Amino acid sequence: VNRLKKCRLCISTINTTVFLEAFNYGIPTILFFDLKHCHIREEAKPFFQNLKKVGVFHESPDSAANFLNNIENDIEGWWNSIEVQTEVHKFCSKFAYYSDDWKEKWVHFLNDKKND
Repeated sequence: VNRLKKCRLCISTINTTVFLEAFNYGIPTILFFDLKHCHIREEAKPFFQNLKKVGVFHESPDSAANFLNNIENDIEGWWNSIEVQTEVHKFCSKFAYYSDDWKEKWVHFLNDKKND
């Protein structure tokens, strides 16, 4: 995580937690993976399509590379745009919830389960 926080841009080529962490840390992120080879739940597909519309998600390395070439002089401007941030926040609220007090919430949750 510390190495990720030092990055100017995260490029993720597979559907893993790396890009979810990057999203939550506010690190500009470009995703690309082929949906034919990388499974995505049906409920997630519309969210990925919305990320695709704003340039975060790409289905090929060529598309991602071309997009990066177009924004390389203003990655932060692209990432911090209202459109991108709206879609990233929607995605995170559904699939990558984060809270500063996550430890306390987990302890509370587990204690409640233990008492059930």
